[in-house]
Amino acid sequence: LLKMGLLESYLLNDSRGLLCEELKGRVLKLDDEDNGIDPYVMMLDRVTDYYSTNGMEKEVQMLRSAFLTKAGVTPEDLKSLRKGKTPQSSNEKMRRISLLLQEWNLTDKKSDALSLNLAGDTKGSEKQYWSLSEMNKFFLNAYVRLSDWIKEVGSMDKMISEQDMTVLGRKLFVYFDRHPGKLPFIYPGNAPSKPIKEFTLINEKSASGAKEWWLFDFALIGSKLRTAMEIATPIIIFRSLIKILAWMVINALWRPDTRLQFESGMMPYTSKDVEHLLRELYRFFIEDGGYSPSREDYLSTERTVKGFFITNLGLRKSPGKVVWVDMLLLDSWGEFTHRRKEAVDGFAEASEMKQNAQTSGKPFYMKVVSPPSQNFPGLVDEFTLKVDRIIASKRTPDKKTKKVKLDIE
Repeated sequence: LLKMGLLESYLLNDSRGLLCEELKGRVLKLDDEDNGIDPYVMMLDRVTDYYSTNGMEKEVQMLRSAFLTKAGVTPEDLKSLRKGKTPQSSNEKMRRISLLLQEWNLTDKKSDALSLNLAGDTKGSEKQYWSLSEMNKFFLNAYVRLSDWIKEVGSMDKMISEQDMTVLGRKLFVYFDRHPGKLPFIYPGNAPSKPIKEFTLINEKSASGAKEWWLFDFALIGSKLRTAMEIATPIIIFRSLIKILAWMVINALWRPDTRLQFESGMMPYTSKDVEHLLRELYRFFIEDGGYSPSREDYLSTERTVKGFFITNLGLRKSPGKVVWVDMLLLDSWGEFTHRRKEAVDGFAEASEMKQNAQTSGKPFYMKVVSPPSQNFPGLVDEFTLKVDRIIASKRTPDKKTKKVKLDIE
């Protein structure tokens, strides 16, 4: 947040010059009465001055929260400092923080808002690790303002190129944008400070009656799972089982030594299915290596680099053939998405990904798995064979009609 705000203040209000020059000037003028120079405080002042001048007080509050979080200030510390008390963790840093709080002249309402942000969520919950919508808006709106500025200055000598803005924009949109099917990332500032050793995953009904999956970051041993909400708030809720499992893996919440208590009272899923899928997801996306987008990737059209395909997940009775497929896809910009397709569409889409990779000469890694509850090992072979047959058919069109026959029925 602070760095993005600094970038915007540099580009859209460059009259004050760079912070490094201001720092040099202050060092050269240092006298005995100066209480020291803190580059981080200077950065905060520069950025919040810019947003305050433009009437963006919500952004100012977010930046102050980010600064206090970076400085390791807890809600308890903030409460003590506001009352003029010295917290137990008192040191020179805390004394400087105390002076800053006096300068900010916070109202009780703004102080409470800061405390909630430091706790990890605007709603005040310390157990929520998903993205904050206001933070999303901050990054994306800042990018839009910078992008508009780039277009406005046109061919003038710019401090940042259009290619730089393209790379920056795509990184931001991959991380902060939200759309159907996308798996969100946990913000580092909201992630648990220590690895979580136990989870509980249950399915419940929402207020509207929709089936949902609730994840808790502790084991509900000896408790009635149906009263889980009376104990704590879920750290995240999804309507798709595979999405919540994949979310745990790509955000490094689940590891092979993590304990997961699973209960599904309404849906045809088993603990064995869940354990199998988690291990396969971890092996494919983590152990086998992820994907680090290059500058060239961000400047090019995104392409699928990894495809994880699950046959018949959630099907109540196995018909001995692929009926549908869940696809978890990682693209060259680093974005994870989920789609469920009917069998024919799944075969066609997977074959297209594989063929595009062969044509472009760029890598595409594919894995097909079947839930153990399906009790039909031939599903994986069927899916792989159908995909390869489609590709082969495209290479050798029908001699009479000169058209490709997609042999996927």
